[in-house]
Amino acid sequence: MANPGDPDERVVSFPEPELYTFSPPHTLLLAQFLSMIKVRRSGVDKYEVLLKEVIGYDYHKIREAIQQGMKHFGARPKGRVFVKPNVIFAHKRYGTTGFTNVVFLRALLEELSGRIEVERITLGEHCAVTVPTRYAFSEAGYMPLKKIPKVRFDYIEEAPKIFVDLKKATIHKRLPIAKSMSEADYKIWAPKLKTHASTKLTCALKLNLGILDSRTRLQAHDYRLEEKIADIYEAGYPDFIAVDAIEIGQQAELVPLLKRINCVMMGTTGVAIDSVAARILGFKPSEIDHLRIARERGFLPKSDDQIEIKGDLSLSQLKERVGTLDRTFHDPREVDTPIRFYLGNYPEGNHICETGCTNMIKTALSIFNAYDPGLSLIHI
Repeated sequence: MANPGDPDERVVSFPEPELYTFSPPHTLLLAQFLSMIKVRRSGVDKYEVLLKEVIGYDYHKIREAIQQGMKHFGARPKGRVFVKPNVIFAHKRYGTTGFTNVVFLRALLEELSGRIEVERITLGEHCAVTVPTRYAFSEAGYMPLKKIPKVRFDYIEEAPKIFVDLKKATIHKRLPIAKSMSEADYKIWAPKLKTHASTKLTCALKLNLGILDSRTRLQAHDYRLEEKIADIYEAGYPDFIAVDAIEIGQQAELVPLLKRINCVMMGTTGVAIDSVAARILGFKPSEIDHLRIARERGFLPKSDDQIEIKGDLSLSQLKERVGTLDRTFHDPREVDTPIRFYLGNYPEGNHICETGCTNMIKTALSIFNAYDPGLSLIHI
């Protein structure tokens, strides 16, 4: 007998990403049409990103911003809705900063729950490998969210899976994904904007690592990580994105140092969201390799000229609020510790491999520091 989380052998193939959701076939084009806003400017499609100012984690203001964002984009969640937060790691004492804030998530879920068109809401996630998602949800304070009408939890490492075929991918030709996600009528991603010790940015595209089971997640989680992230974007393509950028994460992704910039970002394409997010953090979109690869594969918008920023805040205002980004753990050789690190190049190339084992070292150093601030690194 198969394990509950093992994929069955049904295969689902999807049309080109700009034309699909994972909805039943008779609603595919309609759902995508309703959820994607393009504004014509001189014959060029413009993909909008909405930046709403919300001061702190004010439940009512966050919910109001989400309502306004859904109205702006013509978003109409209905039927079975799959919501994907970012809960890579959580611990009540030293891991309180790396996940989508519970007030933010409650506002989103209760907004969905109050819509009569929505029948069921699945909150699905797979946190960092080796840590049970059940534990992470509990440590993040998510358990009371189960009491919201229509909401159920799906711990992806435990959930039934089906295979999906990918057309543009170079590493993963087939992916086992949660049945609840593949059968959803509408998908909403709710990432937390953070810098990443290896990939520089974690937002809408990288959020998709959490839709994979442990075995698939570890495959090519090495010098090919950026390519892998671009692969799984083809499967993890949401209808609507609401980014928790009220407090953004610096230093490292699991236990980040927070900086408040008071913004809720919204849009309908991960590439547009991540392009704006990269610029907010002070990077050029071309410096984010998984974003660059996704664009090279035809995921839209292909250039920043096709993105139009709307809302209460400008890009320059947010960049000013971010200021100088703290990336303490992006290079372990620069960390104040007596340990000496020797980093090697990619198997084929002349630049340092930032992912794989190196990423684990960066993560370990950041967790040591979070566990015992200012002391662990110098006494290791």
